[in-house]
Amino acid sequence: MKVIFCMVCCDTAKLFVKNSLYLICCVLLYACKTDQDARPDQSGLFIKFFGGFDTEEVYAAEQTPDGGFISIGTTTSFGNGSTDMYVFRTDENGNKIWHKTFGDTGKDKGKDLEVLPDGEYVFLGHSTQKDGFSDLNLLKTDKDGNELWSKTFGRSDRNEEAYSLKKTPDGGFLLIGNSIGADESTDMYIVKTTADGTKEWERNYGLTNLKDDVGSVQITNSGNLVWCGSEYRNRTGNTSGSSDMRVTLTKPEGYVLWDRNYGRENTETGIDIQLVSGGFIVVGTTNTVNTANANTDVYVVCLFEDGTEWWSNTYGGEKNEEGRSISPTSDGGFIITGSTESEGAGQKDVYLLKVNRRGEKEWSKTFGGRLDDTGTIVRQTIDGGYLVAGTVTFENNSMMCLIKTDHKGEISGR
Repeated sequence: MKVIFCMVCCDTAKLFVKNSLYLICCVLLYACKTDQDARPDQSGLFIKFFGGFDTEEVYAAEQTPDGGFISIGTTTSFGNGSTDMYVFRTDENGNKIWHKTFGDTGKDKGKDLEVLPDGEYVFLGHSTQKDGFSDLNLLKTDKDGNELWSKTFGRSDRNEEAYSLKKTPDGGFLLIGNSIGADESTDMYIVKTTADGTKEWERNYGLTNLKDDVGSVQITNSGNLVWCGSEYRNRTGNTSGSSDMRVTLTKPEGYVLWDRNYGRENTETGIDIQLVSGGFIVVGTTNTVNTANANTDVYVVCLFEDGTEWWSNTYGGEKNEEGRSISPTSDGGFIITGSTESEGAGQKDVYLLKVNRRGEKEWSKTFGGRLDDTGTIVRQTIDGGYLVAGTVTFENNSMMCLIKTDHKGEISGR
């Protein structure tokens, strides 16, 4: 009997926040269940867990046209290698429909996905090749997760790590990641493919022997590419021990139009970028210093189309916060997820933060047990609520987590 943990649903987020013993009991109870759930949940608001006896991490999730959800990450509990790409599909209530692993005997990680109009899926990750180097891995499946084709991209003397995937207006795909050299220098690495995964072009962006990390990429209405990341250098090209948030706009073929950095005297990172009317919104993390201690906060920058700053803001408390994902909301504001140590019950808790169009905080929620829990991706759903995908930690392993809230970030619906 194949055992998979899933379908743990709490009536309210407080059960997850304040009662880790309850969660552990839920996990032990559901360890005895098979893939088929006898009493599927129909609430539409839930906290549910997916994984096995070892370690799972989630990196991306999207809502499907039928109202369900598709998620991708990494597993050590299932598959063939030390780590494998792990994908699972649920209905609108978080009830699992199927799950799949992809990978050989080496290390394979799933990082991003796209839902295609015909119901098929494209997944991006990276995998270790026979020569010992890792390459980007792009694969397509049918609506049931059965593999249709798989392609790899990379250079023979460098390790490539995937971060973000986007459909292009011509039906192809844009793959973005990091290219890592033997000296541990990193460059942004971008590959453009056709609809069948054939490479059209590839580009590297960075300076020799210096570090430039990439976060995510978007395609503008004009077809240009915009991505965020972090640069560990100053603008004269010298290596720096701290980083700035970096945002770059290029032509569709990858040629740079503008390249700007944002930050203060401390360390800033750019993790996720989204399109907004008249510009872009970027989330990451910043180090802040006060008279009592030094800590990290969520850092958000709103930009005009030319890269000039409209507003920026930080969010956090007395301890550490981290920004991982941001999405525009139907009221013109933004929903943010990441982690917090200042609020909640654990060492880190999933942080859900709502701000208005000017970056003013409206409310925040936390979800988590007594160990480390982090929100990785957030999206507004068809019904106006929010989907948060993250990784939660139990005693000896981590699991993938899906949280579906109402428009106020509540689980109870009341």
